[in-house]
Amino acid sequence: LHNHPSIPESTRIKIRTVADKVGYRLNPLVSALMSSRRGHQKGRTPHTTLAFVTSSKSGTNWRESQTLSEQFVGAKEQARLQGYHIEEFPLFADGMSPARASQVLRNRGIIGIIVAPVHSGIKTLQLEWDQFAAVGIAFTLSEPNIPRVGNDHAQSTRLAIRECRRHGYRRIGLAIRRNVLERIEEQWLAGYQIAHTYPKKISHPRPLIADTWNEETFLRWFKAERPDVVVGGGDHSNILTWLRRAGYRVPEDVGLAALDLHVYDGSIAGIDQDSTGIGAIVADTLIGRLNRNERGALPLPLRIHVTGRWIDGVTVRSAS
Repeated sequence: LHNHPSIPESTRIKIRTVADKVGYRLNPLVSALMSSRRGHQKGRTPHTTLAFVTSSKSGTNWRESQTLSEQFVGAKEQARLQGYHIEEFPLFADGMSPARASQVLRNRGIIGIIVAPVHSGIKTLQLEWDQFAAVGIAFTLSEPNIPRVGNDHAQSTRLAIRECRRHGYRRIGLAIRRNVLERIEEQWLAGYQIAHTYPKKISHPRPLIADTWNEETFLRWFKAERPDVVVGGGDHSNILTWLRRAGYRVPEDVGLAALDLHVYDGSIAGIDQDSTGIGAIVADTLIGRLNRNERGALPLPLRIHVTGRWIDGVTVRSAS
């Protein structure tokens, strides 16, 4: 059952067939304990290693995403509190491929994996999913049906718009790069449209969904649509620079709110997605699957949406 090389392949297949027929599954906690005992790891508390699987083509550049870095930290700390250890595992490191990765993970006794968001255009990864308990971060992985945890982006947008209105704004504009919007299944746009059509239709600026994201594109849209506050998704620092360089005062002339906020000192207003909390929920969900001895896909897709919270900042005027 551990694919030991001393056992003939025909025997392994025969044993696995019987094990599958009777519904036998390895218990990950017992497996971790036995591995520790066999390895004579004195002075160490046996634990299960969980893999943080990334699909970045250049190894560790996923850390450039503050959102994903915070999610990793949250998952790692929550796992540690429950006696687990999380190890990074880049699928496309030198000499590695998803098929090879499955073999390496199994040989190391790692059966719990956290799947980081995959690149645009990738719908699945060629892992031996039935061998692992897996949970995905965000919703970029379409197949197989593993549990996925991410921010409720539509709720975040509606909350941001509601807060902007509370602060006295009326022409609320949305500006976002197309590739970012597609990665979150257009949920920011869905929340924006709903907020302006339900319960009653409200006139609003045409959203900027930009294929080319630069100062010229943004300012052309801004001058044509004339929003009194811009809700930005994923690139609020550039928007702030572009507005100020064009001579607009923030928030006196125009407000700015971010949909993915990572600073909480009041220097910018917007939505805190609680990326660290999302990571913790991912770890909890995975450990629950391990404790139930679940592997592979679920019969139906399961998504856990974590709501955002509004943080006041100096880039929107006072609500009074």
